[in-house]
Amino acid sequence: MRNEILSLLFTPPRKEEQEIIDNPNESRKMRLEAFQQIGEQTSRRLSMGPILKIIDRVVRQKEDKNALSIVVMGSGHGIMEETIITYLHEKNPNIKLDFFSFDPSNDFPEMVKRNEIKNALVSKGENAPIKDMAADLCLVVNVLHHVKDDSKKAEIIQEANRIAKNFIIADPRRDRRPQIVVGLVTSLALAFLAAKDAWVSYSAGFTKSEMEELVKKAEVSACVKEDFFYILTTNVANQNQ
Repeated sequence: MRNEILSLLFTPPRKEEQEIIDNPNESRKMRLEAFQQIGEQTSRRLSMGPILKIIDRVVRQKEDKNALSIVVMGSGHGIMEETIITYLHEKNPNIKLDFFSFDPSNDFPEMVKRNEIKNALVSKGENAPIKDMAADLCLVVNVLHHVKDDSKKAEIIQEANRIAKNFIIADPRRDRRPQIVVGLVTSLALAFLAAKDAWVSYSAGFTKSEMEELVKKAEVSACVKEDFFYILTTNVANQNQ
C-alpha cells in the first residue's frame, strides 16, 4: 500500500531502490536510505521547474542548440544532473550534454558512478579547478546556505561567473510559505524521517535582499528573483521569464 501511495505522490523509485525497499532481508538503514533517495528526487522534481526553464533559455540562445556544457558545483548524488538530462532529452533527443561536476565530499566520485557522470572531482566551489569561460553554464544549487562565511559565499558566486558564460545560483527562499510546503512534502515522502533536514535547510536560506547583498559583495552582474521555493540568481538574459 505504501508503494502505491508513493507512486501517486512522488517520483517512482529507481530499480536498485525498489529492490532494497521490497527486500525484507535488507537492513532498516538501507531501506530508510532508499526512501530518502525517493524523497530527494521528488523534491528536485517539484523545485527544479524554474531552473529548467532558465536552462532552456540558455540552449535557445546558443548558436549550436545540439550541445551544452554544464559545470555543477556541489553535485551531491548527481540527482540534479539526472533531472536535467531527462528534461533536455525530452525536448531534443539529439542534444549532447557534457557535465563536469564537483563536490567537497571525499565520497563524491563513488556516489555519482551510477548516474554516469564521467567528470566527477572532489573540490570546493570557491576554488574551482576549471578554466575561465570553459562551459556554457554553471549551476550552483542548494550550496550557498551550507557556507557560513559571507566572503566564501561571494567567492563561489565569483567562480560561477568566471568559469561559465552563464550561471544559475539557487538556494532556499527563507519564507514561511515554502518552508511549510517543503516540510510537508518531505515529511510525507520519508514518513517523518528527514523532515528535520528540510526545516534546517530552509531556515538557513536567503531573502531576496540578502542575496542581492551577496551579489553586490561579489561584484557580479546578475538578476535576483524570488521563486516559490528558491531565491534564483542568474546572469542569463531575461526573455520574459
